[in-house]
Amino acid sequence: MIKNRSAAIVTAIYAAIVAAIMTNQGDPDSIGWFALAIPFLIVAIAPVGLASFMDSTQTAWTLAAAIAALFGLWGYIDTFYIGRPDAQGGLVFFIIPVLQFAGIGVFAFLLGLSKKVSPGS
Repeated sequence: MIKNRSAAIVTAIYAAIVAAIMTNQGDPDSIGWFALAIPFLIVAIAPVGLASFMDSTQTAWTLAAAIAALFGLWGYIDTFYIGRPDAQGGLVFFIIPVLQFAGIGVFAFLLGLSKKVSPGS
């Protein structure tokens, strides 16, 4: 169940943009392409979408989702539209989510640590 609506909105916008980039860079001429692209799209939006399910400190999780989304979009745009074309460019749809999950994990650790250290907790 979605607990943070603002993070869910960030996730929806991010998913739409990533799907557009994926479709633009792919070759969606058959149903087979979509069958292969949908799992990559799910993996690509999962780190940002994770913040939608966090209940505590919703503002902090929305900010974390927005930062992860901006980092992801920067990576996709830089790889496909700014940087020199490369045959391995599609791997960015796997590498960026791994880095985003790492960033979200560090954020969750620091948020939990701050709750334990802060007075009145």
